[in-house]
Amino acid sequence: MKLVREHINEISLGGSHLDRMGVGIKEAINKWLATHHIEKENYTINDDMTINMHPLLYRYSLLIDLTGVNIPDFIKFRYIRGDLNLKNSYISLSNNLKVEGHLNLSYSNITSLPDGLYVMHILDLSHTEITSLPDDLYVGGSLNLSNTNIISLPNKFTIKYDLDLSNTPITSLPNGLKVRGWLDIRNTNISYLPTAFKVKSKILKDF
Repeated sequence: MKLVREHINEISLGGSHLDRMGVGIKEAINKWLATHHIEKENYTINDDMTINMHPLLYRYSLLIDLTGVNIPDFIKFRYIRGDLNLKNSYISLSNNLKVEGHLNLSYSNITSLPDGLYVMHILDLSHTEITSLPDDLYVGGSLNLSNTNIISLPNKFTIKYDLDLSNTPITSLPNGLKVRGWLDIRNTNISYLPTAFKVKSKILKDF
C-alpha cells in the first residue's frame, strides 16, 4: 500500500534530534499540532507527553482528520473526544488509547493494535496488515476487518454491531463469539461455524 509521508521542516522526527536542537518535546508537539490546524484550546498534553483531544465546549465532539499523514513518534494520542481519521497514515498508537467516536485506520501502516484500546463506535481496520487482535480490545460499534491478514479473533469476543471479515485468510471463528449485527465471512477460508457462537442478524457466507 502507498502511504503519503509528510516532512515537517522545523521539527526533527527523532527525540535525540529534538534534544540537540534544544527544543522540548512539548514544544514540538504544540508546533506539529498547529501545523495540522489543531487549535491549542482543543487539547492538553499529559505528564507522559501523550495527548488528550477534547473540544473547548464539552457538549461538542471533535473530528481529527489526519488522512495520509506521516505522524512522528512523539505524537501519541491517549484520549479523543470525537472521531479520529488516520486513513492511509503512518502512525504508532499508544497503549490505553480511548476514542469516544469512530477510529479509521484503513490503509494505514498498522500491523497490530495496542493493549487497552477502546473505541466507542466504528473501528475500521480494512486494507491493513493486521493479523490478530488484543484480548482486551473494546469496540462499541461495528468492526471492519475486510481485506486484512487477520487469522484469528480473541476468545469470547463481542461486537456490538456488525463484523466484516470478508476477503481475509481467517480459517475459523472462536467459540463464544457474539455479533449483535450481521457477520460477513465471504471469501474467507471458513468452512464451518462453531456451535457456541451467536449472531443476531444475518450471516453472509459462501457455504
